[in-house]
Amino acid sequence: YHVELGDKNGDLTAYELANRLSYHFWNSLPDAELVATAADGSLLTPTAYKEQVERLFTDPRSRPAVKEFYQDFFRVQNIPMIVQSGDWHAFHFPPSNQAKKIRDTLKEETPNLGLWYTQMAPGTYAEMFLSNENFLPDDFWSDKAYLIDTGGWDGVSPPDVFPESVRAGLVTRLAILGTSSVNHRPIQRGLYIREALLCDAVEPPEDCEVVKPPAMEEGQTVREEVEALTEQPGSSCVKCHGYKINGFGHALHHFNSIGQYWDYEKVITKMSAPKQKMTFPPGCADGNCTPNQWPAVDAKGTTFYEGQMVTVDSASGLANFLLSTGQLEWCWAREYFRFATSPAPDSNAEVNRAREGSSLACLVD
Repeated sequence: YHVELGDKNGDLTAYELANRLSYHFWNSLPDAELVATAADGSLLTPTAYKEQVERLFTDPRSRPAVKEFYQDFFRVQNIPMIVQSGDWHAFHFPPSNQAKKIRDTLKEETPNLGLWYTQMAPGTYAEMFLSNENFLPDDFWSDKAYLIDTGGWDGVSPPDVFPESVRAGLVTRLAILGTSSVNHRPIQRGLYIREALLCDAVEPPEDCEVVKPPAMEEGQTVREEVEALTEQPGSSCVKCHGYKINGFGHALHHFNSIGQYWDYEKVITKMSAPKQKMTFPPGCADGNCTPNQWPAVDAKGTTFYEGQMVTVDSASGLANFLLSTGQLEWCWAREYFRFATSPAPDSNAEVNRAREGSSLACLVD
């Protein structure tokens, strides 16, 4: 911790301001130039302050700090051990060391995305949010989830673009889609979007009663199971799941638990290592099925937002709706201010600049 006491009026002194800037951007002592501006007092003037902020931020030494912010913002610490398999007839749980490698790789994806659009090739929040470029540092997952065979990002060159037109930017990245189970998890996805990207906390219900789960039928899709468990009319669960969480998650139903796109859901009814049991449709024996013999994916989601129920259809519809709210930029600006200096922005100026499409680099400056 670095504590600045300020002068008798509570304002930072020039040396304290130099320390704050240096430790924020470089996590180190102020260099000679920054110390000089503190010594002559010029750092306290708007012009010199802006010059020093821009100098420290554009220096490559600030990249770890930028990535640290995005590690917090995208909550990469919550990325689970992903089940790795491309064979939907016999799922296999990977060895623990392999699963850890997958998770460690995914923890770099979204921070690299943020670093690129904030510092290396500055763009707007919308450009970052809709980017379909590959920022995985390793090709370990690229061929399975994103279907690319050009390897991972080298950390310097412009990244390759995912070949699938069905990708819709951030909400279809594996760091968000992937789960620790062989089934995808719309609740997990919807809650992440609501809380991490919109900064809209979902509080537990005050009258949360213990309910007996309904009997599940063999062959139900993930959506059918989630709706049966959490969206029963009159239950305490539906107040959050039916109105705030599940709808956003359902809109991503076209992507399975390892981020692959599908139009038909291959239903799994038993999950136990090392293999899982699948329920095959009528007339389809031993998994020798045509795609349209499986249940068709329903990717429409309905949720409550700003006083009304809204329906989003598919990942692209979800992404466009989220951008239209302006809340994504507000959330980013609030979280960066908290990361940098204070509990929340002192005014709406920075938030409005984000909503109006200002470069992320300019907002940091």
